[in-house]
Parts: sequence; C-alpha cells; structure tokens
Amino acid sequence: MEGCSRKSRGVVILCHKQITMKVLSQEKDSTGRWIILKCDINQEPYTLINIYGPNNDDALFFKDILLVAAQIYGKCVMVWDYNLTLNPSLDKTNKNPLPLSTAAKAVREGMHDLGLVDTWRTLNPLEREFSFFSVETKSVRIFWEI
Repeated sequence: MEGCSRKSRGVVILCHKQITMKVLSQEKDSTGRWIILKCDINQEPYTLINIYGPNNDDALFFKDILLVAAQIYGKCVMVWDYNLTLNPSLDKTNKNPLPLSTAAKAVREGMHDLGLVDTWRTLNPLEREFSFFSVETKSVRIFWEI
C-alpha cells in the first residue's frame, strides 16, 4: 500500500493473477491518498484510479486529483473513499443533514465535467446503505465506485 500508516491512508490496486495486466504508467501522490495506473488488461486499454480523500473539507484536493484523472487512457475505473457525502439527505442518518460541503461541490462539478457517474447511486437512486457508520458522530463513510 502506498504511503499508509497503521491507522490512516493508503491505497492499493490489486489484480487477479489470472488476468493479464501490463502497467504502462503509474502516478501517485507522496501521502498515499491516490494512485493511477494506465494499463492494458487482457489487451484492452484501462485507467485504474484509487483515491482516499481527506477527512476535512478540502475542495482543492479533489479538484487537483480530477485534473490528473482527466487524462484517461481507454476505459476508466475509479474507486473512491471520498470521506464526504454527495447526497447528504440519502447518505447521512442525521434528520437535518448539513449543506453540501465545498469538497462535495468540487467532486460533483468534476464528475459532471468528466462525464463520470456514481454507478451505485445510479443503480440505487433511493437506497440508504452505508459501508461505515459511527454512532458517536452519526456519520457515514461511503465507498463510491465511479
């Protein structure tokens, strides 16, 4: 895992041994928050991106990574842990969700500009499922796949 400590950060992209993958290029940040592979998988071009977002309202982080991600080679698969919610009314349990954060607005704008969609939310437009829930903070962590 790139740049991870025992308790935070770190991303990895794994490939099954029976899949033929040739890595053409790799980009990553020094803090372990993202990695981008441009590769051929079974002789098809792909860009694989894994991102672990900061847990503060850091719109610049998302704007910067989306600029890097815009250089897509072939099909693009992004997996994110945003550490934010794009739809607070569905993605939080709080009866009075906070307004959309600056970082969430940056992610929405970048997704729109790049023509990216949240496949889980597209297939489950009204579902309220969480991959992580904290009783103490009534917060959720949702892993998005775009």
